[in-house]
Amino acid sequence: MRGRRPLGCSRCVPDADSEERLMEERGGYLWFDGVRVFAEDMRLLCVVAGRVVPLPVALLHPDCRLAADGDVGRLGVPRRWAEERGLRA
Repeated sequence: MRGRRPLGCSRCVPDADSEERLMEERGGYLWFDGVRVFAEDMRLLCVVAGRVVPLPVALLHPDCRLAADGDVGRLGVPRRWAEERGLRA
C-alpha cells in the first residue's frame, strides 16, 4: 500500500541498503556548525564548510532544525551524503 513503510523498517532511507540504514540509525551522521540556509530558484541551499549544496530536507537528522530560508545552525546529515559531496566535519 502506498505511503506505508515496509514492516521492520523503523527509518527508511531512499537508495540505501540495509547496512547503510543500520549505520544511520546508530548515529552515522556528520554535524556541521554555522550552516546558513538560503533560497534560490525555488530551492533551499546551504553553505557548509565553504561549499554550496542543496539542503537535504528528507535526510536530515531528526534533531536538525534547519528548514527555511535564513535559518542558521547545526546541520546533521548522513555520513555518506556528506562524503559524496566532499564535506568533512
